[in-house]
Amino acid sequence: MTAKALTEVKPQLKLSSRLKVPVWKVLDHSFGLWDRAGAEKAARLVNEFKEYEGGFPVVTLFGAKLKMPGYLRNFVLVRYDSPLWPRFYNPPFSCEGKTILDAGAGFGETAAYFISKGASKVICVESDPLAVKLLRENALRNGFRVEIKERRFELGDLDHVDFAKIDIEGGESILVGKGRVEIPCVMETHAGVVKSALCQDQGFHEIYRANERLSLVANYS
Repeated sequence: MTAKALTEVKPQLKLSSRLKVPVWKVLDHSFGLWDRAGAEKAARLVNEFKEYEGGFPVVTLFGAKLKMPGYLRNFVLVRYDSPLWPRFYNPPFSCEGKTILDAGAGFGETAAYFISKGASKVICVESDPLAVKLLRENALRNGFRVEIKERRFELGDLDHVDFAKIDIEGGESILVGKGRVEIPCVMETHAGVVKSALCQDQGFHEIYRANERLSLVANYS
């Protein structure tokens, strides 16, 4: 593997793609003109990552070397979200020998976590083509025991697995009104109304709140 540092990232003053108004851009993310400090903080975070392969950042998570898409959210995920997974993403039993559903599998970051805990197989559901491409590469490189489904999450994905982690950027609304999930499940919710429906009617409860919109819910203690 050839490692190299990306050219230093700095906030760039550009027009937003949709509204055509001035914004600060850091990679794929836009910050309002009033949030220069937020844009500079994001750029500093990106510049902490020094190893690249084929233009993609390379990170080490849970003993696995992973290439990831260079979206700002992935840099944030690796630095701030992944340390929370041992606290919130464990099923109520050992992962040893279990089959795990990873809906919203990204580039294989949470699959790496579950495999490090002894899962015998991770079923990865991911619809982003670039993420799937890197997921396949990462699985091959690290010898992951995975089944990759390049599409959106479907209710049938909950069949024949022992535990589910669901983080599908709002797609979790498909579960509302469909009855209780019969297996242990942890899920990221992206709208208060969805969280309320899951908690009131389907046996979930909030285990972590990042902000008013974003929470983790689970259906087990």
